[in-house]
Amino acid sequence: MLKKRRKKKRRRWRRREKKPVLRHGHGGSSRAPDDGEGFGLGIHGQCAIIMFDVTARLTYKNVPVWHRDLSRVWENIPIVLCGNKVDVKNRQVKAKQVTFHRKKNLQCYEISARRNYNFEKPFVYLARKLAGDPNLHLVEEVAVVPPEMCIRDGIPIVLCGNKVDVKNRQVKAKQVTFHRKKNLQCYEISAKRNYNFEKPFVYLARKLAGDPNLHLVEEVAVVPPEVHIDVVAQLKNEAKIAAAMSQPLPDDDEDFIM
Repeated sequence: MLKKRRKKKRRRWRRREKKPVLRHGHGGSSRAPDDGEGFGLGIHGQCAIIMFDVTARLTYKNVPVWHRDLSRVWENIPIVLCGNKVDVKNRQVKAKQVTFHRKKNLQCYEISARRNYNFEKPFVYLARKLAGDPNLHLVEEVAVVPPEMCIRDGIPIVLCGNKVDVKNRQVKAKQVTFHRKKNLQCYEISAKRNYNFEKPFVYLARKLAGDPNLHLVEEVAVVPPEVHIDVVAQLKNEAKIAAAMSQPLPDDDEDFIM
């Protein structure tokens, strides 16, 4: 959940007996695996939030697919539909066009993650459903002051100048003098060419281990397992793809499920 920057307060669930834990995820595509892992809920999902972008029509068209895949894995779990980015002026999905939640009897909220508008409402709704407590609500809690960060003195530090393989370098070697002022070890490296790339790590390892003779040794590379492709199955898949390409496209329907 996004945190408000200006407020120094956090929120927690208040209930006498137990505190429900919400877990939500996003599949990132129009389809999800049959086991539900693509939604980030695992096999024990208890609730879900389906989000779409009101500035992108395609995301709303994918809502029926996401809902179908969720319902296949988890039956009768509470689901909330959220339209995000309602703070954007040029929204493409109007409020009157959002009708899917009414067909499936889902709770729907228009939110703005950027502005924190209605952002807590889907979580409160799901928490109430899971806890069976319609009076569950958020309460403000004074934020705990984070512990002061302390940087240890005397730790080994290495200064590295990268991209020395580039011809038009702007920082010349003679201009690099800071390491001498602070008594630091300095290496010129090239991550692209692997030039001197191991030296800072070897230096730090020697310092931490207290062994000036510590060095890197080569490890025998493990031979990767052979991958066998079923040619017959692959040809069948290619034939199916070719047949699908010749089929007419479906009508443009916002609630059409493939």
